[in-house]
Amino acid sequence: MEEVLQTMRELRLSRSSPNVTENGSQDDGGGGGGGGGGGSSSYVLGVDWAGERLAAASSDRRVRLFDRRTLRPLAALTRHGGPVVGVRFPRHSHDLLFSASEDGAVRCWDVRLCGGRGEEGLGSDPVAVFHSNGGRALASFDVNAPGSLVCAGTERSDNDAFLTFWDARGGRGSSRGPSGEVQPVGVYEESHSDDITQVCFHPADAERVASGGVDGLVNVFDLRQGSEEDALQATCNSHSSVAALGWCGRVAGGAGPRAGLPNDSGVGLPGDSGGGAVGLSGDWVFCATHTEGLLLWDLEQVTTETDDRPITVLNVPDVRIPEVTGGVRLDYVVDAFYHERADLLFIAGGTHGGDLHLLTPEFDSLRRGSPPLRTVCSLRGGHRATVRCLAWDGDDRGSLVTGGEDGQLVLWRPPGLAGAGAAGVTPKLPSAVHRKGRVRSTAPYKTKRK
Repeated sequence: MEEVLQTMRELRLSRSSPNVTENGSQDDGGGGGGGGGGGSSSYVLGVDWAGERLAAASSDRRVRLFDRRTLRPLAALTRHGGPVVGVRFPRHSHDLLFSASEDGAVRCWDVRLCGGRGEEGLGSDPVAVFHSNGGRALASFDVNAPGSLVCAGTERSDNDAFLTFWDARGGRGSSRGPSGEVQPVGVYEESHSDDITQVCFHPADAERVASGGVDGLVNVFDLRQGSEEDALQATCNSHSSVAALGWCGRVAGGAGPRAGLPNDSGVGLPGDSGGGAVGLSGDWVFCATHTEGLLLWDLEQVTTETDDRPITVLNVPDVRIPEVTGGVRLDYVVDAFYHERADLLFIAGGTHGGDLHLLTPEFDSLRRGSPPLRTVCSLRGGHRATVRCLAWDGDDRGSLVTGGEDGQLVLWRPPGLAGAGAAGVTPKLPSAVHRKGRVRSTAPYKTKRK
């Protein structure tokens, strides 16, 4: 673990892209240079990578493809009819890219048809389009690891917010609209009462998904069950709007985040000696809120015998309080990612001036009287405005790419990787958490009807 921490401390600015939206195209995200990038740029709102390609969503309704090692632009995808809310490569596919938009559609692109044309050349048309019922605006989405199932959360409309599911292969169980678009195979309509801002599939179980919303709820579903009511396995309450969501903990039978794990009262968990790791099988859920709070729940342990809510392992109401971070200034939380080899959750927070800090939870801080978050490293000089998104390259040495309101992508690497080329590209680990997938079950899931 200490070796990994030292590597993280050595992360340095490796390269940054030219302003990825410097042509001044239409902006839907309030982008006006982010305080330092000039009045013609748009925000970078989301990033993901697979193989040698990096995808970045920006507030001008475009998704741009880059060479992951050099940040050289490859193509721009422009068929979105509204702001883009996210981009995702499936864990087991380097050739398909999914993007979701507020226009009510998720689009699937074959990136093999989009490369080599540069920023001036537009990418191809999507190979599939998945429409929400009634064209409801989408606020979030994810694709499971095998790339077989898409789930998107909608904005609230008529006091309802839906989780919508599509067969990503457009095959059995799916119907086609008049223009050939793939229709949903299921909808969950009872578990959220406001915009669903986050959707995240389990890293090891392609039939489990977590969702979070403005209503403050984080819901966990098992899609093998026959109805929404039966599928809902756990509900956690963040008491604030959910801004980021992910799974962490070792997913292959190893240990979870390091030990001395207190519950809400600061008392060690059952069986914890204060020095050993606790096996978690990947069933921990991380949440950051729009009020800059942090929470971590253990889905395998409940609060009491009569209260089946998952136990809260970490609860930091506001990371902007200096005492929480040991004096490091944070204005917001960007996201988090899990480093399996080190068995650590890394939380990324930043300042509106562009500084970025990586921190880890100190689970036994209440017992030791120390801050609940420990700063591992600070990354400066890459951005000039708020950092909006990140993607972690989880090879043994690792690198980090960030995107911000200055319209830039920045690549951070340890010194030994600064000149690395495309050779030795490692398997993909998506942003926010380590996702390790398995083949999706063919068991059906159905919408519970009123």
